[in-house]
Amino acid sequence: MSKGLNIAVGDQEKPIPSFEEEDEMYAGEKIKLNFELPDGQVVNGNFRGGQDVEWAKNAVAQCLGCNLSDFTLEFDGKFMPEVLSLSDFPGLKNDSTLKVVPKKGVNLFEEKKGNE
Repeated sequence: MSKGLNIAVGDQEKPIPSFEEEDEMYAGEKIKLNFELPDGQVVNGNFRGGQDVEWAKNAVAQCLGCNLSDFTLEFDGKFMPEVLSLSDFPGLKNDSTLKVVPKKGVNLFEEKKGNE
C-alpha cells in the first residue's frame, strides 16, 4: 500500500513564500504614471514595473468608462504593446507620462449608453 507522495523542492528549512510575498518579490519597483488624455487633462495611477501595459490600460479605461480597445498608449512617441511589462520600456520611471491615443473614430469622452 502507498504511503502517499512527498515532494521536496529547494531548501526544506526555508519556508515557501505566500502568493502575496512572491508577487511582491517579482512585481518590481513602485511607480506613479501620468496619463495625458486627448483633451489635455492628466490622470495618474500607481503601478509596479512588473505589471503589463494592459494592466495600466485597464486602469485608464475604468477611469474614463471606456473599453480597452478604444485607445492605445504611447511612451516617448512609441506605441506600447499590451503584452509587454512596464519595465520593458527604457526610460519609463516614476512620474513618467504616457499618452492616451484614441483609435480612429472613437470619442473617449462620449457618454456610453446601454451595455456597450
